[in-house]
Amino acid sequence: MSSGSSEKRAFGKIFLLIILALIVIAAIIAQVLLRPDRSASIKIVYTGGIQGHYQYEENVSAGYGRIVALTESYKDDGYDVMLLDSGGSLGGSSSVELSSGENMLRLMNASGYQAMTPGSLDFVYGIDQLKALRAQAEFPFLVCNLKNADGSNVFEDYKVMNINGVRIGITGVTDGMNTELASRAGLVYEDPVVSVRNAVSEMGGRVDAFIVIASVSDSETIAQIAQIDDVNLVITSAGDEKSLEGITGGAVLVSPASGGETIGVVTMNIHRNEVSFENEEIGENVYAELTDSPEVSEEAAAVEEELRLRADVSFALSDQYISRNETDTKDVDSEEDEEEDPLRTSAAGQLTADAMLREGSTWSADAALIRSSEIRGELTGSKMKVSDILSLYDDDLYLVVCKMTGGELRAILEKCVEKGLEDPEEKLQASGISCQINEGREMGSCVSDIIISSSKIDDAGIYYVAMTSRMAEEFGYGPHSSGFCAAGRSIAGIVSDYIAGDK
Repeated sequence: MSSGSSEKRAFGKIFLLIILALIVIAAIIAQVLLRPDRSASIKIVYTGGIQGHYQYEENVSAGYGRIVALTESYKDDGYDVMLLDSGGSLGGSSSVELSSGENMLRLMNASGYQAMTPGSLDFVYGIDQLKALRAQAEFPFLVCNLKNADGSNVFEDYKVMNINGVRIGITGVTDGMNTELASRAGLVYEDPVVSVRNAVSEMGGRVDAFIVIASVSDSETIAQIAQIDDVNLVITSAGDEKSLEGITGGAVLVSPASGGETIGVVTMNIHRNEVSFENEEIGENVYAELTDSPEVSEEAAAVEEELRLRADVSFALSDQYISRNETDTKDVDSEEDEEEDPLRTSAAGQLTADAMLREGSTWSADAALIRSSEIRGELTGSKMKVSDILSLYDDDLYLVVCKMTGGELRAILEKCVEKGLEDPEEKLQASGISCQINEGREMGSCVSDIIISSSKIDDAGIYYVAMTSRMAEEFGYGPHSSGFCAAGRSIAGIVSDYIAGDK
């Protein structure tokens, strides 16, 4: 090969590199010339934890109609507006659960949301239903820390919005799905702080501001996310005000009021490389004076009618609950029945505990517990409407599955039985477990012959127990305690499905 040919090839490579360098320089110059100011004033309206309060309720919630009316008023004043949700809005009430979140999603679509990050109340329908809801949504579900086993995204990891030449990056992290259930579904949680760092890095240099929607309840995680370079704003889960206390420095932290009692609004001002924020909570004194958005009102009326029709459906009760109910209503001394089965003392209690155990079986529950005081009334007749079932329970009473030793379960039974002996309204109702109650013994040792899963209880063994959220909290099983396994749907929705035979 001649030296002339080698020189020509070398020159060709150098020429190509020069051309590429010129293209890059031209792109940078164009970026500066086309976006000389990079200025914008944006109203970020944020919600979360709506929990079925989709319409205006005096002294309770704003509702989607007023939320949209507020965003429209900002647009009329010349602002660009973003509408974001930090999760907990597709579930959280028995009426919402009647459609497995679909009705709430319809309202969010009609409201014009631009992104949300699902939280624990959104995952209660299972990952398949949440994916189905995402397919119906007109906005992304942003989650960068929940992955499929192959490392691919379950939902979108981030979104970039271009508003008048200003680019805003948004990502989300969640701890809303129980890790054990996620594992069973072939999903993997990645470290939320690392995941946000990766998202920021991936968008590095392409955005003027970065927002993180953190649907997590751990304050330390929130604090670490707020300290990540280039993160400007963190919107946390609804009602997380306490978890924000003591966190200083880093990004601006805000959290929506649970139930939509107030509407959160952050004004984000961007000018060149400067980004500033002003947060405010719009109270009823402001939104009560607004008129609901006509489009949202129309959708809300359709949802209201659909919920009414669903609640009006009747279902037949199983013979075991009818016969128990007939026994309960007889004017006879039922002490003999109580001695035979002291943890199944009423038809409504038996039905509720059985429904809780079936639902809890998803998390391998061995038994279910609920107190009589948590059930408002008794079964009536051989058929009941869904509305009658829903009226038996508070709307904010949820299922929680807890992991504990046999000794810990024994201690819980002792405390519950003691309380029930002092107050008949506090009697314990159970399913999957039986025992002998010896009223003559001193308190703390009156429960014996405990049978669970057809075997005598092993104090050193491990058991999974479904109970109400109130009982779980009373006995120290919170979202971050070692024994907290999973949180589920409302007790009302669970019992309604159980009667309907919805497998």
